[in-house]
Amino acid sequence: MPTLYLLINQKWLTGAPGDENGIKLGGYAGAEAKSTIHWNDLRNSNLNLIEVRGRIRLADEEIDEPDEDETTDADEPNEGDEEKKDRKKYGLPREIILRDGAVIETKKGTVPRRAHFTCASCGREGNTLESVRFTGHTAPVAAYALQCHCAQCEIESYAYGGRYFKYPDSYDIHRIKATETEWENRSEVDFDGILAPTGMLGCLHDAGQRRCQRRLGLHSLVEDV
Repeated sequence: MPTLYLLINQKWLTGAPGDENGIKLGGYAGAEAKSTIHWNDLRNSNLNLIEVRGRIRLADEEIDEPDEDETTDADEPNEGDEEKKDRKKYGLPREIILRDGAVIETKKGTVPRRAHFTCASCGREGNTLESVRFTGHTAPVAAYALQCHCAQCEIESYAYGGRYFKYPDSYDIHRIKATETEWENRSEVDFDGILAPTGMLGCLHDAGQRRCQRRLGLHSLVEDV
């Protein structure tokens, strides 16, 4: 079975402003559904995923060691020695040219080191926690990929056991919008008290634990639809 890499359109990585025409956009815990819906539309406007099947021997491109801006072994999950050796020998070429002529530089990312990011728009590096704290709320999030499973494809022995990835299309975004609106309308009524486990909290304490829990509760509703 060929190795599958899933890359994201670099235009999407340049991000989006937090406001438009003086109106603050959502996507963060506690944001109004209307502003979050607008945020999702904006982030989805230039989203695209690129599947790369197969890999090359890195020595063929004289790639002997990982680039400095790549994630180090210390930042990666534990993996077997054989898998580590394999990853050092084989991988993606430095550049992938798409059909429209766009070039993806696979050795350049937006996470230069732990808890930091590189802005794909201006190139500046920032501390994730400090940058988010400045806004006074949690970091806005946007769906960029869905991992799906086709039961019939698995029965028919398709590659990857029927598992595949896709970017959120108009139908998926419609479901997210509907969930945002329903959560806003019901979170203080019959959904009040439905909180995610505190161990799942992945947001700033000064943003408010209850708002963070509610946001995670919303994500759970999307997953259960």
